[in-house]
Amino acid sequence: MFRFLANWLLQGKIFLLITVWLLILSNQTAKADTVDVVLSQVGSIDVCGDKSDKDIIILISIGRVLQSDSLFGFNFEISYDSVKFKFHSPVYLNTLAEFFDIKDVNFGKKGLVRGYASVGLLGSQISGNRPLIGIYGDYLGSCADSSEIKLNYIEFTDEFKKVIRSYKPTMVQAVEVDKPNRYLKTDFELNSISDLRKDTIIDIKINLEMGTQIKLDTATIVIKADNKKLIAFEDFELSKDLEFISNEYIDSSFLNIKFKFNNNINQFINLKARVNENKTDSSVIKVNPIYTNYCSCVKRFFGDSIIVRSKEKIDTPTVVSEENNRIENKAIISYYDNNTDSFILNFKENISGVLKLYNLCGLLINEQKIDWSNKIYLEGNYLNNGIYLGIINTNLKNYKIILIKN
Repeated sequence: MFRFLANWLLQGKIFLLITVWLLILSNQTAKADTVDVVLSQVGSIDVCGDKSDKDIIILISIGRVLQSDSLFGFNFEISYDSVKFKFHSPVYLNTLAEFFDIKDVNFGKKGLVRGYASVGLLGSQISGNRPLIGIYGDYLGSCADSSEIKLNYIEFTDEFKKVIRSYKPTMVQAVEVDKPNRYLKTDFELNSISDLRKDTIIDIKINLEMGTQIKLDTATIVIKADNKKLIAFEDFELSKDLEFISNEYIDSSFLNIKFKFNNNINQFINLKARVNENKTDSSVIKVNPIYTNYCSCVKRFFGDSIIVRSKEKIDTPTVVSEENNRIENKAIISYYDNNTDSFILNFKENISGVLKLYNLCGLLINEQKIDWSNKIYLEGNYLNNGIYLGIINTNLKNYKIILIKN
């Protein structure tokens, strides 16, 4: 009986010792520091920039490492999308890997980076508040995108005191950075056009100006007149290196034009507009770029406006008596001189004033100042053969004369 009791007591002591040892071991493990192994991206990727703007550095970090943590070495594996990135160089500078005597990183397998670092047999533990190591590479894409780079594993030597809690990947973003030089601008060549009469068709030039570091392929612009009763768009022409794609015709005062750029330099649009009404009025025509192709790197749009003013044409009968006509004809002698390609007007006396030349539709063609002279040369090489009306306004008297080019 006593032998049975002794065996029972011995077994109880052994069980108690094992229980105490397990409690101590679990307590030590609970007190051990845990770390998250984090991948991080240095800087940003600008897909619109130069090659250096597409460089990428990925760092592996575990936070501050103390001497007491006993870091003697590690090895790791990182995976990435080889279609979007190409890593080719290790980054040791300003990392803890700088202080390891033995280290290497291998980029031989697509989409994988493997590396290690060790102090060797006689080396001492490494400490510091730096990333463990980094890798350097290039972004291969040309458009904005994102992709995850992750740590498949990392292993430390047995002496390392910290316990890995988790691996944290990084999501790399490649973006189109907004910069002032990345723009598309539409610009009217003139600020205003005035004194237009009904049924006049005017050509309005719209210049296209592009910034730098852009990849412009197509664009859509909107042209709109705020007074649709006065102005109607008749047609438009693209410069030779712009290729027409489509036109959404909303109404006669609203155009939505999409086109392709075959060349980005000195491009323009010629807009043809008609004056609809015989009245003194005005209309503001606005032009704005609204869309470009995907991945164009155009981050800013600039529009412009032009004011078009019309003038009412009043047809009033002009009564000229035979006496008045005789006096007018004696006061002014005019003819067209083919040698100088101009109208010549001879007055009986010196006059000062303004000569205005109109066509038979009442449209002002030319205006010329007269400075105390009795002979005027009015250039006519740009005129078609036909009949024109000249009106001369002086301080003392107004003259009307019919001018004929044949």
